[in-house]
Amino acid sequence: MFRTGVAVVVATAALALVGCSENVGAGTGEGGTGGAGGTYPGPELANDVEKTFTGDDTVTSVTCENTPKVEKGVITDCTGTDVDGKKVGLRVTFDDDKGHFTVEDQALGSEK
Repeated sequence: MFRTGVAVVVATAALALVGCSENVGAGTGEGGTGGAGGTYPGPELANDVEKTFTGDDTVTSVTCENTPKVEKGVITDCTGTDVDGKKVGLRVTFDDDKGHFTVEDQALGSEK
């Protein structure tokens, strides 16, 4: 399932499958600090990823590793907590070298 928006201004509807708390949906965002080929500090990325879920409260407490180089196709994994308190995986794929990204849910550890 996908949901689109911008990390700074997000106005989207919640997308979740009935009875499937692992399905947190996905979103898009923008940010970063370095422009072309720059970096995206983990705490900043986590904040921007969490903003893609603002309004539907499906995911909170997002954490991400630092992204050393932002460019199209770079993938980094984040984790968050869903409304049931369960840890969820979030895959962040950068759409360009300006820090625009797409977020998709993914299985964690033994759930794969």
